[in-house]
Parts: sequence; C-alpha cells; structure tokens
Amino acid sequence: MSKSIETTAWIDPRAEIGADVKIGPFCSVGPGAKIGPGTRLMNNVTLMGNVTLGAGNVLYPNVVVGAEPQDIS
Repeated sequence: MSKSIETTAWIDPRAEIGADVKIGPFCSVGPGAKIGPGTRLMNNVTLMGNVTLGAGNVLYPNVVVGAEPQDIS
C-alpha cells in the first residue's frame, strides 16, 4: 500500500515519510520529521523540529510533537 496524504495537509519536501503512512486533513509536517511505516496522523496534527516516529503510531487530532512545552514551570 502507498502513502495517503490529504490535499489540505502541508508536508515539507525534506520530511521522510515511510510506507503505508496516512496523513489526515490540515496536518503540518516540518523538514526534520521522520515518520515510520504504518503511522496514521489524524486531522490537525503538527510535527515540528527533529522528530522521529517509529512504526504503527496513531496521533489523534490537535497533537503537537516537537514544539517547546507550553508550561515550563
């Protein structure tokens, strides 16, 4: 099976996308992202910075991975 990327998703051309990855609507994948095979990004998922996801992950709506934490206290 091949990759499935929604037309509203933004994927940096330098990102590494594995086989059978499904990227949902309004996702954003930055240049340092590496997504393992069989991973699913639901809607509105953001991957930024140098992020590596292994195989078979599911990231649910509105997840942000690789950003600075919101609460640094």
